[in-house]
Amino acid sequence: MREGFGNPRFGESFNPDQTNRLDVLKRDEKLPEYIDFSREIRNLLRTSIEKEGWPACPENIKSVEEILEKADEAVTEKWDKYAGDFFEDKCREWAGAADDSENQELKETLSDRDEMETNLRLQYLGGIEKLRDVNPSAWRSMILASSERQLAKTVLLKRWAREMPEETFEKIGTTREELDLFLDAAALLGKYVDQAYVKQIELADAPGGSAETELAGKQGSEYVYDLYKAGGENPDIKTYSEVFQFEWSRLVGRIETLAQRVENLILENKIPSSYESFPDFLREIAQAYGSKETDPEKLDKMWDGLSIKTQELALAGCPLMIIPQGSTEVAGEAGKVDIELRLAFQSEYTKELEKLADEYRTIAQNIVDSNKNVLSEPYDVPRQIFNTQYFSFGPNLASITQAETGEGFIASHVNTIAELAKTKQIPLLEKAFPGEKVSPEGYKEAAIIETSLHEYGHSILSTDDEKIYDKIGSSKAADVIEELKAETLAAKLLWEKHSRDDEVLRKQFQAKMGTICDYLKNKTEKEEYYYPAIIMIHELISQGVIKEKDEGYEIADCQKGVQALANLGTEILENFYLNKESKPADVKNYFRQIKELEDEEKIKKFIGALK
Repeated sequence: MREGFGNPRFGESFNPDQTNRLDVLKRDEKLPEYIDFSREIRNLLRTSIEKEGWPACPENIKSVEEILEKADEAVTEKWDKYAGDFFEDKCREWAGAADDSENQELKETLSDRDEMETNLRLQYLGGIEKLRDVNPSAWRSMILASSERQLAKTVLLKRWAREMPEETFEKIGTTREELDLFLDAAALLGKYVDQAYVKQIELADAPGGSAETELAGKQGSEYVYDLYKAGGENPDIKTYSEVFQFEWSRLVGRIETLAQRVENLILENKIPSSYESFPDFLREIAQAYGSKETDPEKLDKMWDGLSIKTQELALAGCPLMIIPQGSTEVAGEAGKVDIELRLAFQSEYTKELEKLADEYRTIAQNIVDSNKNVLSEPYDVPRQIFNTQYFSFGPNLASITQAETGEGFIASHVNTIAELAKTKQIPLLEKAFPGEKVSPEGYKEAAIIETSLHEYGHSILSTDDEKIYDKIGSSKAADVIEELKAETLAAKLLWEKHSRDDEVLRKQFQAKMGTICDYLKNKTEKEEYYYPAIIMIHELISQGVIKEKDEGYEIADCQKGVQALANLGTEILENFYLNKESKPADVKNYFRQIKELEDEEKIKKFIGALK
């Protein structure tokens, strides 16, 4: 439950907004100020086109990745020149309204134009999520500003796709129709996902909107809204298509339209045969999003099946990936799935990474196989898919997904991993450890492997298994312990493969420390990544792996550091995932112990070194 709202039950203040907030109809009724704010940004970006024309289509493009990067650069330039001052003024206004004593860091970040524009470009706003509590309207404005920036990129790219000569498409290994399909998916679907997500934030921030529900913890309950009225015992179960009627009807309809378009392109031989199963997959997505089913168990099976199909399609060679919703952040303890959709594609580079990751997958599978006795049924650790993810809607407007693990599905998104490594992690690592020599290219490669190992960590004794789920449960504490398991088992996998290779361990431990620094600086206590970083840095300092030196810290022993985290991972497995007596209450008690570490002076001092 969010602070300051008392103790109403989930749904008592439920009042979804079913209006059309998109401006296609040019209606004049009063809308929330954050909607007006986003429209003003859109108008400013349109003004740039009216005054200067469209950015010229780049020449000599060598890859799909390159044209997407060029579009990002062009939108950044237009934003800075036409929308930058307006955005900066609003950020400073919000900073001025924040309480000085409790929100100094928030005020400083909001007042830093360069940092805020970088955060928006990266869709990485976790460091200012406290704004959601301090000024809910400002936070929603920030989400919609991020949306407008991304949508501007889709509009520009669609224009460029029409202008690019045919020889460019031959060079980059795709067709005009294939690229246009990718861009149309973003343009047709993204705006509805983003608008519905903001409405979901409003519901979550209402009294009781983030309180634990009666169904919380039951698998599949995240896909429905179970609402409770004062004095009533039985919940009113509503589907997402009922709660977000305007956006959902259009979202589902456009996914079905997209499926028909892909079928037509295949029949006309305008896109590769690798798309053959894609229309059926799109229809399954439309069915899942538009389902009227309210039984949590049936919904859980439906979405698990969709997750498996996502991987099967990618492994079959379909370049375009549509990744549906799955995380449960926005509504806190209520545990409702975030309204989300992401678009990515595979390339020759990402396929090479899959071969490398398979070596670690074998080790992960061995751990699973050796503990079959604690599982409901044996399972195979999924192969890992790597891709380039350029369009991310919903919660990704503020917290871009770098990788994920679902039922039969693991994916890592190399462009977001690399960009965040370069922009966020390396500067923090060098700030905390001024004596460390960091190779940007080497660090990027290590960051991709580190993220890949993290996802394999999730797949070991997965909470998708009923017996494991019964031990861990579904709560904020469960999310924290699961992320801690993934982080530390990543170190265990690394240790088992490279325990005698100092060079690999040093490079990978740098990436681990960059990740920990990023979690401590840019995540908040409301996110499940912050507290795993607390206990990991506590362990590393306690064991002398991290030592104070001059004005900062030094990494005294990378090998010992990897081993220490690997041992912590083994403890987590044994105490919670393997222990027959373990139950969700034990997980919650452990989480309380982790939270107490935050108050230790050595932890405060290390976090202070990142400021």
